[in-house]
Amino acid sequence: MSEILASSRLPEAGAPDMPETLVGVFGEVSARYQEAAAVAVAGASLTFGELDRLSDTVAAQLTDRFPGPALRDVTVGLCVGRGLGMAVGILGILKAGAAWLPLEPLL
Repeated sequence: MSEILASSRLPEAGAPDMPETLVGVFGEVSARYQEAAAVAVAGASLTFGELDRLSDTVAAQLTDRFPGPALRDVTVGLCVGRGLGMAVGILGILKAGAAWLPLEPLL
């Protein structure tokens, strides 16, 4: 993993080709390292490619439900435990252009 981080250095902040968002940075790293582990929790893991595809599904479901620019005014509550689902949900919500609000699943 440290090799991926070292070799995936992005341009300096403010450089013309620097992505402006977390989603943009993720997209660049994901395109380079589709098969590398992106997230691992309790023995389960997702590659960058898997995380990208699953989060695209979440984003598509949100944009189907809230079409147009209205999604930018939506805060999506995310009620999941710490795990792969949390990573997929957060990234999917951000890809859709919405904000996310963590909700405690044990309450």
